Amino acid sequence: MNGELTFLPIQLPTNADICLQFTTDAFVCSFGDDSRFLCGTHHYLRPDQYLRWLQSKVSSDPESAVHVWMGSEIIGQMELGAYRHDPTVGYVHLYYLVPHARGKHLSEPLDRYASTYLSRKGYSRAFLSVTKSNERARRYYQKMGWKESGPSPDDPEVVIMEKGLTPPNVSRL
Repeated sequence: MNGELTFLPIQLPTNADICLQFTTDAFVCSFGDDSRFLCGTHHYLRPDQYLRWLQSKVSSDPESAVHVWMGSEIIGQMELGAYRHDPTVGYVHLYYLVPHARGKHLSEPLDRYASTYLSRKGYSRAFLSVTKSNERARRYYQKMGWKESGPSPDDPEVVIMEKGLTPPNVSRL
């Protein structure tokens, strides 16, 4: 799988089914099943709530909720914004790649996109959440410079990871 990735705003309602499919799979990968998503437990949104939240994100800032394209195929999704417990900190709500795109070094551009986006929004650091049991994701995040900073206040099975962000280049006249 070679090629350049393109990050384009999520098109709702056209791609709502894809968003639900990707988010469901992310829950299965993280927790072993999709019950937290389908039932809305541990502060997670149910699918109908999630689509309303996602539409609001896309409407207010299209670059905060993007599909990752390789050619004519959507191979991933990202959702970015502020950390709900501290709005001065950026937050990666979702990093997602389809199964056949994983392990092929395609996730590095996702981390670059997230870091650049959040830095441009004025954040000097960012958080993301990962389940304690998701060793593969934790190793990847550590490779990308993320450090574990403690348990999630919302879910005891989840760890918060933190990364310092480089400020965007500011040209001086």
